[in-house]
Parts: sequence; structure tokens; C-alpha cells
Amino acid sequence: MIDIKVPCSTNAIAPQKTWNEKWDSVIVVVDSKRVQGRNLVEALPFLARENRELCVAFAQRIDFKAKSGDTFFFDAGPSLRVAVVSLAEGADIFEALSVARDAWDPIFNAKSKATGVDLRGLSGAREVQAFSDAFFSAHLARQFETPKQTSGADSDKRKPTVPAVEFWTHSSELVEFSKVGWSEARAMTEGTNWVRYLSLLPPDTLSPSLYVKKLKKDAAGAGIDFAFFDEKSLAKRKAGAFLAVTRGAEDHGGGIVSLRYRPKGSKSVARKVAFVGKGITFDTGGHNLKTDGHMLGMHMDMAGSAVAAALVFCAKKNQWPFEVEAFLAIAENSIGPKAYRCNEVVKASNGKTIEVIDTDAEGRMVLSDTLVLAAESKPDLIVDFATLTGSCIRAIGKNFSGVYSNLRELHPDLVEAGRRSGERVWPFPLDADYGKCLKSDVADTKQCRVSGGVDHIEAAYFLSQFVPEKIPWVHTDLSAAENDDGLAHVPPKVTGFGVRFAARLMQLVVQRHWHGPDFRLA
Repeated sequence: MIDIKVPCSTNAIAPQKTWNEKWDSVIVVVDSKRVQGRNLVEALPFLARENRELCVAFAQRIDFKAKSGDTFFFDAGPSLRVAVVSLAEGADIFEALSVARDAWDPIFNAKSKATGVDLRGLSGAREVQAFSDAFFSAHLARQFETPKQTSGADSDKRKPTVPAVEFWTHSSELVEFSKVGWSEARAMTEGTNWVRYLSLLPPDTLSPSLYVKKLKKDAAGAGIDFAFFDEKSLAKRKAGAFLAVTRGAEDHGGGIVSLRYRPKGSKSVARKVAFVGKGITFDTGGHNLKTDGHMLGMHMDMAGSAVAAALVFCAKKNQWPFEVEAFLAIAENSIGPKAYRCNEVVKASNGKTIEVIDTDAEGRMVLSDTLVLAAESKPDLIVDFATLTGSCIRAIGKNFSGVYSNLRELHPDLVEAGRRSGERVWPFPLDADYGKCLKSDVADTKQCRVSGGVDHIEAAYFLSQFVPEKIPWVHTDLSAAENDDGLAHVPPKVTGFGVRFAARLMQLVVQRHWHGPDFRLA
């Protein structure tokens, strides 16, 4: 799927009688309710039994009144570091992912070579599956290396040590059950890491033309259908909203990329989902030029397109039982003599005219024509991803992302998918009165307000005008695409948010709305 390799030295989950003597670190996961108020020897008799000479003296000094989320570290002798993680049986996946990241951090920093994750302190199959997902995902996310262009001296520095990891549980039935979650975790985290990688590439490395070229190469390598609507093709489609944004660019190699997966051996597929992504490789703001530090980081305004693309690769790799097609709006928003201007009226490919108010609201412009194209492919569901508004960040911060839908019945599924994935979302309203502010005297609609209002909701309402009412649609405003503290299992700062959420959402949609059997991601 990608040419960035995420190494994985993780072995399958297997029952064992004793700790592997090659392990130099161990993470022990226990149910906080079962150990409440006990000291460590009482809470973890197997720890004391198998490493008594190393652990008991330390353990007896700890009053182990651990609440869910607490982690205790200690050196059980000169060559064994132990982390005891306390998680409640009902801990949600976000908490589990966050705790797993915190547990792995000192182990990686200590350059551990082999780690055992001991799950025997958990009582149920659900916990074994969920927490093995969390610790495996955090292990893979921690391996990610930021793309760098450094001098030869820096480039020759030794790569960080990645500990091999084995998962240990007490029941062969739980072993088989856990392997499913372990495989799913790999697929989702590799996709997340790819989004992080692309988002961090500098704008001269991932210009529109270079981005398209990379996607074409990766699609060919994965056996995914690739199609490209360049500016000439978009002009024939009368995609005036998209082409208004690209007018000021030096690189005119962008356009709309289509990546398509169809289930193997299937001539006719009953269902289809279209993922749409905003792929602005650099956003100056155009004539509404960004000021001060707001220009920094604008090479990451393409994160939504990376999420949409990653989901097609995941579908192909794990043979999702329905068709998946991504439509990626790839362009840059530059300033120049031909750049589009405020008060212009442009016509989108569905015939709707748009009065330009702010050239820095370019994302909704390129997405409008891309949504029209996606709808023409007759999907059963459209889900788009975009780093669209600062307003959404101001509304809910960077720990959640905002979601919006033309089908209110999807709201519970969106929240549940966020809970199951650990990538949390919150639905906002999309009622018609939010669109009153977009009434224009000279066009069918304004692009946005001049100032004020609730731009994250109004932007979603604007986009809804380019999706037929009969097609269920979800808009995802990626307010959590960056987080200075990291998020869940992902270290700071670029989170790759969206892949886990969308994958879990599709499981729910298949089961609850398409009335098909639930499917695994791997």
C-alpha cells in the first residue's frame, strides 16, 4: 500500500506457562476492580510466584490501591523492567490506548529489546481483545519515524531500538479470539501511520503533481484502480469551484484522484461507500493571506485526503465485502496574479453558483465539486474528511473531531464508532436555519459568512448542497488532526485521526443499516 515501511517484530498471541527469559521488560495488565486495596504481591500472585526473588521485596512495599489508568514501574532486578498497568474491566478503548502509549514510552526510551505483555490479569474475552488491540496499536504507533531531510552526519545515526513484543494470556480460546483484534489493529495503525507520514512531508516534497504521482505508484503496487481528473478534465465537467482555487497555483498538476477497490471475484457488488478527502498540499489563504504563524503547518491541510486514501488500501488489504472508492481533491491555494478573488461568482459542476467571500475558505470549494463527482458514482454512503475549519477546534478542541450528517439516524452510530475506535467524534446539528446566513443576492449561495457565526456548522451546510438528499452523507471536520499532547495511542503531534474511526463506522453501517453480517477488518 505504501512505500514507508512500518517494522513489526510482534509475535502472535499465545498462552505460555512462564515469562520468556529473553524478555528484558514486561507489561502486566490487571483489572483494577479485582486488585483494589491489595498490595502488589496479593494482586499479582503469578508475578511473585515466577519472579519471587526479584519482585517480592519491592512488591510488599506498595499499597496497590490503583484506580483505572494507573501504571507502576519498577526494576525487578538488573535486567528486567516491569510496568504494572491497572485498567477497569469496562475501560473504553480511548483510555486503554492512552495508557498503553504511556506504558510503552519508557520501555522504548530504555531501548528494550524484547517485551512481554501479560494479559492474564484480565477476566474476559472482550478485555483481552480490546487491550491487546490497544497495546499492539500503541507499539506500532511508537515505531513511527518523522520523515526528515538531514545532513549525512545526522542521517547516519543509528535508528531507535524497537522491542520485539509477545502477548501472553491464559486461555487458548482467548488466544484465537484475540488474534482477530490483533490483525485489525495492525491494519488500522499502519493506515494511521501512513496518514501521519504524508501529513508531515514538506510542501516541496508533496506538491500537487508529486502527490498525484505517489498515489498512482502506490495504487499500482497494491492492485487498486487509479483514475485522475486533471484540470482539463475538470474544465470539461465545469467544475468551476475547484478550478477557482487552483488558478493562482504554480503547480497545476493537481485535480481529483479516484482510488477504487472492488471485492475479489465479485462481478456485481451490492453496496458501495465513497470516501472523499480534502488534499490542499499548501494553503496560503490566497488573497485573504494568512498572517503571523498561521501560515506554518499549512502543508498538512491535505490530511483528509490521506485518510480517505488509506481506507481504500485497508479495504483492499483486508478484503472488505463491499466496494470502496476514494475521491481526493488535490490542489494548493496560492497567491498570484491569477488567484481567485472575493466577490467572484463561480459555478460548480452541479450548476450551483457560489459567491466567493473568503479565499481562505478554499477547502469547501474543492470539496464541493469532488462531492458532486463522488455522488455520480452512486454510492450507498459518502463520508468526507477535511481539516476544514478553525471554528470546530474552538467548539470542541483537539481531543474530538466534529461530525455532521444529512441523516440524523446515523448520529448514534457515529458516536459509537468513535467510542469503539478510540478516535472520538461528536455530532453537530445540520438544520436548514443554519443555512440562512449563506443567502446571496448575486448567486445561489455564499461560500461563507464575512465573520462571526458558527463556521464549522455553516461549512457543513454549504457542503450539503452538493450531495443529493437521497444519499446518506457524513462530513468529518478533523479538529483532532493535530494535538500537541498526542491523542490516544499516538504520540505528539500529528495524529492521523480518521482511519480507526471510519473502519469501525463501516462495521456498524454494514450490520445496522445494510443488514449484512458484521465483518472483521482483517
